[in-house]
Amino acid sequence: MNLEDRIVRLEAELASLRGQERVVRAERLEVVKDGKVLAALEEGPDGSGAVAIYNKHGEVAAVLAASEEDGGSLIIYNKGETMAAALSATTEGGALEIANKDEKLVGCLSAETEGGSLLITNNQQELVGVFRADTNGGGLRIFNDDGKPVGFVETDTEGGVLAIANRDGEPVGFLRADSGGASIQLFTPDGRVRFEAP
Repeated sequence: MNLEDRIVRLEAELASLRGQERVVRAERLEVVKDGKVLAALEEGPDGSGAVAIYNKHGEVAAVLAASEEDGGSLIIYNKGETMAAALSATTEGGALEIANKDEKLVGCLSAETEGGSLLITNNQQELVGVFRADTNGGGLRIFNDDGKPVGFVETDTEGGVLAIANRDGEPVGFLRADSGGASIQLFTPDGRVRFEAP
């Protein structure tokens, strides 16, 4: 068979393939090299599709899948398959969660009704800080090791408010802006006004 005959045959084969489906159907597809799985397209735990990426040791390094909210999610793992971070769609928008080496959640950045919020926890997953948008603007709260709020910076209809609390979370001082300028209040442990200006 000469070159011209081969070209005619290839053109005929291509013409016969036109209009046909070019779909590969399988329950699991794997990309492998030297017998090691590098990536897999498979069913996720909730029946949706998932793509898993593996490191050179055969451990899962990342998974792209549908989230519980029927959106998308991306989970990133440390060596040893411990979750390090998760990015997912939520009913309000999106969320990014960060975990420590023991897979305990230590931070979350998420969309909420009024805007964004950032939550920070310690390694025991106790809340230590919250920064979020609210109807007046934004606010920051700091918590002690007992989970009590001890510091606040917030906005209200008049401007900004700075508040401090004792170890039990009871307010002991306020500095706030209002239409007359600024005011300050300091309280005794039993809640009586110790100092006030103006």
